[in-house]
Amino acid sequence: MVKVLVTYGLQPITLSSKLKNWSPDLHTIFTYMLTKDQKMKTRAEEILEVLFSKTLHCGYWSHVQFGTRKKFFDNNNSILCLVVLTWMRQLQEFFLNVDNLPSNGNWNKWGKYTGVTGNPYKQTMPLANINFSTLEKPGLIEQVTSIDQFKPHGEISGVCTSLEEWAFRILRPKHRSQFEELIRFDSESEERFVRATEDELQMFEFSAKDLIINNDEDESEIKYDGQYNTETSKNSDLSQLELASQLNLFLDEHLKKAEKRLKTAKKIGHKEQQQIKTTYNAASAFASIMSSTLQREQAFKDYDEMKKHVADNLDTTIDEEESKSGMNDSDSKDVDANVAEEELTKNRPTKKRKLNLGNYFKTNKESSDEEFELDDDEDTDG
Repeated sequence: MVKVLVTYGLQPITLSSKLKNWSPDLHTIFTYMLTKDQKMKTRAEEILEVLFSKTLHCGYWSHVQFGTRKKFFDNNNSILCLVVLTWMRQLQEFFLNVDNLPSNGNWNKWGKYTGVTGNPYKQTMPLANINFSTLEKPGLIEQVTSIDQFKPHGEISGVCTSLEEWAFRILRPKHRSQFEELIRFDSESEERFVRATEDELQMFEFSAKDLIINNDEDESEIKYDGQYNTETSKNSDLSQLELASQLNLFLDEHLKKAEKRLKTAKKIGHKEQQQIKTTYNAASAFASIMSSTLQREQAFKDYDEMKKHVADNLDTTIDEEESKSGMNDSDSKDVDANVAEEELTKNRPTKKRKLNLGNYFKTNKESSDEEFELDDDEDTDG
């Protein structure tokens, strides 16, 4: 977002010359918000209905000023907010669509967000409320310990995961020198710019699907598809540490409930006391089992020490597996032999495809970028 602000300022008024061909929907909504052209009003209102009422938002959305359509209509300074809204919508249309599996299964090498009820490290790790897991190994929960873990893969076919790249597709920078400096000295921005300006972008249009209803199904409508069972075949690809991580999640949740009960309850019945004791004994027994399984010379002194050992070594395991598969973000030379080279490299910038920025600005000027003057006194629709 900071890069977008630096590149386009607080109030962008110039749209890319390629926007209309790539996405008539985006061209309509952005042009309407800049000009209030009544010929575009009907479709623009339909798109805003999708963005505001059929897209998932956080609980605070409806309570902030820019969280209403009226505010958008009344404000001439809504373009950057609209860039973010449209970017979020296309992300949700892709990642929440089960028909896109498995390509939409992972946000990055750690997978994508996975909700858990247990939070054993909340006192010592500020990011411990957030966990990732991959489509391939949903039981392997990776706790987020670094901001870098939020960074998406930039080349997932069918979706634009970068907000900066999304802005490149929609807007045109007004100040050439500042933009050239960004592209020349930031390799990530350069790659995003090359992808955003290529001629073979798949046309984008909004779906009218209500993603709020789709992701808030009644329990009676959920199809379980036999996924709840105790078959061991589902664990065939999991390592000892990955299996331990699954058990730790289960034990953490029950230990947390037991601890809270012991601290807050004035009286606890005999049966409940036995259940709490069984929980602690199970955690202790599992720590002993892991000491034997991992063939440690010195046994884990308790469950917490074992749990930390598993979490620390899972980080190393993920990085080692990625290195072996050649899919590290910083190393794309060694690739999986089962993956077509063309598929891995089709979106990556090459010397032949890198754009000359002088030609870019010249081409866009000849193509008549749409630049609009904003009038603060302009009549607006509610």
